[in-house]
Amino acid sequence: MVVLTRREVAMNRVAASFREYIKDCKHSIEEVVADAQKAGGIYSHMEETIYPGIETFLKRIKTMDSGITMPLLLWLYTAEVTKERRKRFVQALESYLVRRMLCDLKTASLSTFFLEILREIEPNNADNFLIEKLSSETENHRIWPNDRMVREELGDDPMHCKGARQKMVMVAIEMHMRSDMAEPLIATSQLTVEHILPQKWEKNWPLPSAVVDKEEATEDRNKAVKAIGNLTLTSGKLNARLSNGPWEEKRGTLGKHSVLFLNKNLLENPPAVWDEAAIWKRSRQLAELVIEIWPGPDKFQSNL
Repeated sequence: MVVLTRREVAMNRVAASFREYIKDCKHSIEEVVADAQKAGGIYSHMEETIYPGIETFLKRIKTMDSGITMPLLLWLYTAEVTKERRKRFVQALESYLVRRMLCDLKTASLSTFFLEILREIEPNNADNFLIEKLSSETENHRIWPNDRMVREELGDDPMHCKGARQKMVMVAIEMHMRSDMAEPLIATSQLTVEHILPQKWEKNWPLPSAVVDKEEATEDRNKAVKAIGNLTLTSGKLNARLSNGPWEEKRGTLGKHSVLFLNKNLLENPPAVWDEAAIWKRSRQLAELVIEIWPGPDKFQSNL
């Protein structure tokens, strides 16, 4: 009903709203039913994350729990929008959602925002309209984070997302690193996120003996542990073997057994000591890859 009426419909008003729509609609009931069947089929495939061409995007929005995008997506794939415009529309929407997640910006008000877009958008300019609309917002509850914001969040602070969302970002970086000549990657479902400097670091990763303020140093280390630069991916078995071992042991095990580009890149010129400085340096490097994977508003607007 949201797609048909382009307005928010309360659950207890769906039937009544549909009757009102039919009463005022210029199309025949047969045409309305045909459109509903088409939309229902598309919705079913999107829910199962198997809609052709956007499977990865659908899996990512499900991981981010961004079901609020569904009205926009249903409109996009039922309206007469060209394949090229759909692709660009989806890329911009994914960048918007991922960047907001990484910058810890809430999604509470986005359903209203997306409905505003839905009321105004037209098929012949769908991608450009969306990009301009998302780019024009300046308040945190709707802003599309630019490159500077992403660099600051990932390069200087712990990752805000955790669990499946954290893994989603790391898998995206891994896939971005791989060339067409790379051997096929094992099922990503078998990969797990590994903290290089372990969350329980006290035993094998003691603070330097020269530390003056142990409390401050502990706080700095606990912050660095959660940074993107301290994360990598491993297979489940390899993750269990690495556990809380020291850097020398982890470095050797990863070099011997891992085929992931994240780990190859990590070990190309590995630091002798894996400490806070090494973590923040890698955080800034990975932030640049994130910016490439999910281009920001400036990049999209430059191509309008």
